[in-house]
Amino acid sequence: MRSDVGAVFSSSEGHEVAAEAVGEFINQVGIMVVYPYLREGVFTSASRLGVSPPVLDLVRRGEISFSSEPDQGGSGT
Repeated sequence: MRSDVGAVFSSSEGHEVAAEAVGEFINQVGIMVVYPYLREGVFTSASRLGVSPPVLDLVRRGEISFSSEPDQGGSGT
């Protein structure tokens, strides 16, 4: 089973943001915003398939991080 989630953060005013700030925002805010939707998507998909839904743990800030660099497996994160 696979579940995807995405988010778009925007401003009505144009701003230039440093790449480091974008990464920090994704790791500190973005992941925390989308994770509940990911958990719900997995739960709902499992329920529709009639299987026992896996329980995804709660995530604390910093436990999951985004990197634009490829991981050890070369697939990126």
